[in-house]
Parts: sequence; C-alpha cells; structure tokens
Amino acid sequence: MNKLNFSLSEVVTHLGPLISATSWSPSTPSEALEFRAVNAPDLAEAGDLIFVSNSKHIKKALASQAKALCLHDSMKTEGERFTALGADRFVLYSPEPERAMRETIQRFFLKTPYINRDSKDLIHPTAIIHPTAEIGTGTRIGAYAIIASGVKIGAESVIASHVVVESRAEIGAGTVLHPFVYIGHDCLVGKECEIHPHSVVGKEGFGYAHDLKGQHHRIPHQGIVVLEDRVHLGSTVTVDRGTFGETRIGRGAILDNRIHIAHNVAIGAGSIITAGFNVAGSTKIGKHFVTGGNTSVTGHIEICDGVQIAGVSVVRKSIDKPGAYGGNPLLPMRDYMRMSLALSKLPSLLKKVGLLKSDKSGADEDSGQ
Repeated sequence: MNKLNFSLSEVVTHLGPLISATSWSPSTPSEALEFRAVNAPDLAEAGDLIFVSNSKHIKKALASQAKALCLHDSMKTEGERFTALGADRFVLYSPEPERAMRETIQRFFLKTPYINRDSKDLIHPTAIIHPTAEIGTGTRIGAYAIIASGVKIGAESVIASHVVVESRAEIGAGTVLHPFVYIGHDCLVGKECEIHPHSVVGKEGFGYAHDLKGQHHRIPHQGIVVLEDRVHLGSTVTVDRGTFGETRIGRGAILDNRIHIAHNVAIGAGSIITAGFNVAGSTKIGKHFVTGGNTSVTGHIEICDGVQIAGVSVVRKSIDKPGAYGGNPLLPMRDYMRMSLALSKLPSLLKKVGLLKSDKSGADEDSGQ
C-alpha cells in the first residue's frame, strides 16, 4: 500500500453524504489531524484510520493505537467511549462504513483495478494490432497483446500483456483485461468490466454429435458471449459461447476465481458468485443470485430473482421462490439447518438402538445388524 499523509477534513469532504456525523475530543483541528494509512483494527497504529461496520470488531478498534475511527451509525455509544479515551480521538459515523473505506482507499491510496501505468507508451511496440481494429482514445495495449481484425476497443481501456482479442469482438470503454485473458471472436464485453488473468470469454461450448461407432464430433458454436457493463470476472473463469444464441452475464455481476459458465447460460444483474461455482448449459439464473463456494447447478433449469445458495450445495431443479437454500439434495435454508443438526446426532441415536457400536479406538462402526 502506498502511504502518504492525508487529513480527516479531506476524508470528510471526499466522502460527502457517506459521512452522517462526526465527534471528537478536540485539541487539534481536523484539517491538521493527518494519517498515513487505512488499516485493520488489529494492525492499526497511531497514524492509521479504521473503518468498523461490524460490532464484533469494535473491541479491537477501541484497544488499538489509532486516533480515528469510522463507525456505523448504530455505534454511537462505542464512538463516545473511543473519544473519552484521550485527546485527539476523532470519530466519523457512516450508514455505509465498508463503502466509505473503499472510497477512501481508492481516492488516497491504491486504485482498483490496478494496472501498471508507468509506461510512457500507450501501445507497446511488440503488440500486434490488425489495421482494421478500432482503438479508443487513451487505451493502453501491453506487450505481445494480439488484437485481431474488426475488433473495437473503447476509450481509456487497458489491454494488458499477452491478451488475445479475436476478430470482431468489442470491448467497452474503461474495461481492463489483465494479462493472458482470451476474448473469443464476435463476443461483446461492456463498459468498465474487469477480467483477471487466465480467464477465457467465448471459447466453444461442450457440445458434440455422436455417431453409431461411439465417436464424438464437435458441434461448431455459432453464438457469442455478452458481458454487460461493470461485470467482474476473477482469475481462471471460463464462459462458453452460445450454441446459436448468447451466453449472457448481467450488469454488475461479480464472479470469483475458478468458475465455469457453460453455453447458453444467462446470469442476472447484480449476482455474486464465489469460487468453484459450476453451471451446466442452458440454465437461466435471475438477478441478485448469491452463492457460497463450490456450488453446482445443473443444466436446463430456471432460478428466479433473489435466490441465495449455501456453499457446497447442488441445485438440480428449478427454483421459483426467492430465499435461501442449501444442501444436496437442496432444501430451504431452515430445513437444511434442521437436517444438518439431525445428522450430527444420528450416530448417538443409532448406538442407543443397538445399530451402531464403538470400536476400541473410539470410532463408531456399523454393528452389521
């Protein structure tokens, strides 16, 4: 993290409506109260600013050497305790401390997406760019990138080293493609997207014709992938192109690492999908879909808006009611938690009825009855 001094008055001015109130034990004007970093409660030193959105972190924050906190609006009592601990202790209150932290770091320290912008050249001399490609104003293209015929790239984008953008693909303004990203032919990537290293958008889907001898023949996929604006893909994400139509990921969706999106899938806007997620072909997923890690969804089903799935779950059937679900087989979250509790008590119940006994090592084993 870059460290530089900034004043609390600068923070308050920059955050604007994200700061609802302030309180402090004054001996120094806020514009003279300078800080060098934003830090976690258990790592903070005197020159750091701490943001606390969850009450479970407040004890560490109060015990730290930090001189300034940003707390959730509901933590006024904790804020008064903090300022009472000594002079020059400053408290900001916010309805969204986590977002306020993000905006402070983004403005004063480290911007995301981070791309090395030290090079004076917008286009590296080793990049290969077809003469028919259209490159927007201010766009940077890194070493050994390949931009094929008919590609359109919007203004102020970043195409990092070793990226490949195939023919007629379109990249929206302000989008960042990290090193070794592949964008397939004719695919559409919206504005202000970010795709991390080794991710693939628009490879051919898993579709084959099978002959009478049991041999498999790839079916050419004529469709495309559409990433709407502000989509975020982590590393090693694969999004297959549609067989005839589209595979589409909606505006503002964020996908973690190691994810596979099969052909003809649609994922709704604002979804949050964590690592290890897999979805089979032609499934339609609604808006604001949220998953825990290593969740799998079968193909040719529909999931409505507003569904949350617990980690390591399997979705085999369509879901038509919003809410939280978990397990394999999938159950509403309340039933899933009850079942998990019941299963944890099953060994002791089996021992009581004589169907399970303990071996000499203390492990339970089947009695064979």
